[in-house]
Amino acid sequence: MRAASPVVIVDLSAVTFADCSILPPLCEAWSDCHARGGWIRVVHDNHTVGLVFRCTGMLGRFPAHANAQDAWEGRTSGATAYRTRTGAGIDGR
Repeated sequence: MRAASPVVIVDLSAVTFADCSILPPLCEAWSDCHARGGWIRVVHDNHTVGLVFRCTGMLGRFPAHANAQDAWEGRTSGATAYRTRTGAGIDGR
């Protein structure tokens, strides 16, 4: 019997401060989930968390989801979806 593919939703919406220390555990979880056919999605809708992902080039891997339901359904927040789709930078270029 094969184990179910892991799905993980990390809700960072209440986080008021974030730095690059959030990346190693998220990247490890991402690698583990993807290796086993699953996915990880991150709920983040504040400037602080988004800035960490943008400045480290991780926004493509961890696009913003407004809430857990959106994350479950794979629906990204508007501005993040635009940047992910177009490859635009922080300033929209």
